[in-house]
Amino acid sequence: MRPWESRIELNHPVSSEEWSEIDRAKCHFVGLKLNGAEHTDRDLRVIMKQSSFQSLQDVGFYRTSVTRAAILDFKQSNPDCIIHSHTALSLEDDR
Repeated sequence: MRPWESRIELNHPVSSEEWSEIDRAKCHFVGLKLNGAEHTDRDLRVIMKQSSFQSLQDVGFYRTSVTRAAILDFKQSNPDCIIHSHTALSLEDDR
């Protein structure tokens, strides 16, 4: 993990501390795991089309702006899914 990244694993229910960290983040790197298996980029795009998430860009992890409502909506529709949210500061802030 790069030094400017922090990792939060979101499992329902999400604690207020986790939401605070997500709310403060400048951007989100999101990877989805279902039944312990990492989804492919194609799988993730299908999942995103079926949810309220925005389209994905492949930047090592999957980068997208994600709202609290979208995460909760996705979790309710996909109860077995574990959402790994990687929040990152901009490179300029890493001094």
